[in-house]
Amino acid sequence: MVTINNSSVKPANRFKTCMNSIRHLSNSKWKQFSNIYSKFLIRFSWSIFSLSLLITIGLTVCFFLLMQIRSFDQNDFTLRRSLTMKNAARLRKFFGNDTELRIHQQLNIYPGLDIIVKRKLVTNARSDNLTNMLNEQIMDEMRNLDKQIQSIQINSSNKSIIYNYSSLCTKANHACIIDGNYILSDDFREKMFNLLLPKHGYYADKEGANGVPEFIFGKNYYLTNALPIVSDYDEEEEEEEEQQQQEQDDSAKIVQTSSDKIISYVPLFRLRYSLNTSTLEMRQLAIDWEREVFRYLNEDFKSELIELFPLTSTAISDVITKKAHDEGLYMMIMFLVFFVLLCFFMSIQGNFHTSVGYLPLCGILSIGLSTGATFGLISIFRIRVIEPMVLLVFIVAIIDCMRFSIVCGEYHRIIEEHFIAVTDASSDIDIEKILPSIIESTHPYFIVSTLIISFVYLLFPLCSLMSSAMPICLTL
Repeated sequence: MVTINNSSVKPANRFKTCMNSIRHLSNSKWKQFSNIYSKFLIRFSWSIFSLSLLITIGLTVCFFLLMQIRSFDQNDFTLRRSLTMKNAARLRKFFGNDTELRIHQQLNIYPGLDIIVKRKLVTNARSDNLTNMLNEQIMDEMRNLDKQIQSIQINSSNKSIIYNYSSLCTKANHACIIDGNYILSDDFREKMFNLLLPKHGYYADKEGANGVPEFIFGKNYYLTNALPIVSDYDEEEEEEEEQQQQEQDDSAKIVQTSSDKIISYVPLFRLRYSLNTSTLEMRQLAIDWEREVFRYLNEDFKSELIELFPLTSTAISDVITKKAHDEGLYMMIMFLVFFVLLCFFMSIQGNFHTSVGYLPLCGILSIGLSTGATFGLISIFRIRVIEPMVLLVFIVAIIDCMRFSIVCGEYHRIIEEHFIAVTDASSDIDIEKILPSIIESTHPYFIVSTLIISFVYLLFPLCSLMSSAMPICLTL
């Protein structure tokens, strides 16, 4: 039994001996470094002070001179490979930049429900005749779709009022604004197989229905001098074929004698339902209605003729508004925490000479200048900064504040010990003798804080999707 205890004690003794030797070696090396570093600081104190002051002030000035304040847009709040980005890519593919193609709104982030409609293929073949939207049955399906969308209802927050699209839409001349609703009009249905380009750049009928060709048809519609392809759902009776052939011949004569072109092929239709967001209550109701329509189109709507691609835009502006409010409050809290910690750590350490004297003042100026210098470097290198990166600066500033507080505390402790050991109270304090002791006694705190900062800088680029995360961390 004694043998077992001795065998278990020996490894423990070896471990303690090893740790003591490592600690002794570390302390001796740090003591040598403290003596060398203190001599270096004392000898070149004014040079170091002047150079560091010049660099920090210069970088701070660069920050104020090179800082660029720009307004944000929806591109700042997009996520890679998200559904929103895929929808935006689909819109650009089919329509290009459609901002100028909308009749009633010109803002990319204006709330509304976009619906792209394409013809459903029953086979793998992709001929123009099978994908052409200019078809009687397709138009019947489009009108049925519009009827279903406008009939969708939601309840108010207290469930006392029922809302549908007519009560939530943006109105002009007492009518709901629907970009592209010309394809739902009787005028379009009458001219569908002999549709000319609009003279003024957009279609409009007497009832206010409108549509820009590039908006409602996409950018890949065909123009031709001949008659468009007839519907493949028409009955193949001889009398109807003869009648259609006669009508086509008559129309062809009219077309050939004119320089106007006819839209013969349309790959898709597009509708955009504008929503009223004039008040916070209406905005929330519009969001709820849009979500309900989005759910219905994706889950409940069934059709054998058309395929839908609904796109929502209300969520983008809501994310921007919410994020702006959250970040403003968050940054205000961070500023408050920073200054509270600054005052706290400066006040709990030292006495009259260290807590309220020139050392805390120099520390506050140093922290302010170092923060400005960090932003100055970021401005010089034209690095785009987002909110999490800015918070890193305050984390570093708080840790620097703690470091300076520790130095003040050690300075106060060593001075108190000096006054106790010295009998002559009027004797001056020799900073050359005190400085090595201060550096030597504060090295655990500096090592821990340095490791924390290094860990933050190494961890953040690994977790961030930004390509500029590593340059920013290296700059800090």
